[in-house]
Formats: sequence, structure tokens, C-alpha cells
Amino acid sequence: MAEPWYSGIFPSLNSVNHCITSPRTNRYNCVAWAAGFDNDWWWPEGGYFWPQYAPREASMNAFLILFGGLGYERCNFHEPENGYERIAIFSKIRYGRQLPSHVSRQLSNGHWTSKLGKAEDIIHQKVSDVSGSVYGYPKMYMKRKIQHQNIQQHSPSIRWG
Repeated sequence: MAEPWYSGIFPSLNSVNHCITSPRTNRYNCVAWAAGFDNDWWWPEGGYFWPQYAPREASMNAFLILFGGLGYERCNFHEPENGYERIAIFSKIRYGRQLPSHVSRQLSNGHWTSKLGKAEDIIHQKVSDVSGSVYGYPKMYMKRKIQHQNIQQHSPSIRWG
């Protein structure tokens, strides 16, 4: 079996700890996916969709406000908690500042779901599976009470490997 295209980009991903859950698309990105949407590309710069209540800047504070407006609040850990869904906001140091680079959402079974840029959505076992030079590392965790059925809130049956 051939290695997936992203095996060199995300060295922690392997055939045992993740699975692809959607085909490639550039219709939406990781921010929209983490927020529970798959119909727009969300980013504060470049003319993409961005809620009016959040500052139009690629900053950790803007992402905190964005997800706060969606009912999330900061939390200190990423273990699953009954009745809550979580996100992890990744960041990288660019231009001497800590800037957001990726957002993953935790599923009810404790696994994580990520949209890989313009490529596929995946489910991965640990949030750190997509950490590294491309997305940086999880910098901020947030949670909110589950009030409605989000996309991929509950993971499908998964066959790892």
C-alpha cells in the first residue's frame, strides 16, 4: 500500500493512528471544520468568510473571540468530558509572534478530527498526531456544551490501519 501524500508532512501520522474520512476539497478548511461547518473557507485575512464579531486578524486573540462567539470557553486540558466538545488551536511562531495555524476538534470517543488544508478530513488518535513543522503545536484548548448535532461530532466506526 502506498504511503499517503502527507506522510512526509505529518511524520507522526501512520497507517495505525488515523483514517481518511472525506475526499479532498477546497470548499472549507480546518477552522470551519472545527466550528462544525463544511460550506465555507474560514480565515480572517484574504477575503474569506469570517464572523463579523471577531477581529479580522490572524491572531490567537481573534481565534479566542471567534470560538468564544460560538459558545466555547478556554480550558486547560484535552481529555474528553461528557456533554462537552473540545477544540485545540495550534500555533506557530511567525514574524516573532505566536500565530494560529490549525484547529482540530475532539470527537466524543476522544479521537480528533482535522481538515488538512485543501485536502482530506482525517480522524486521528491524538491531537499531537498533526503537530510539527506545518501546523506547529496545540497552544490553546477550548470547550463548549454540546447543544446540537455537529458534523462528525460522533465518529463513525473506524478501522485503523
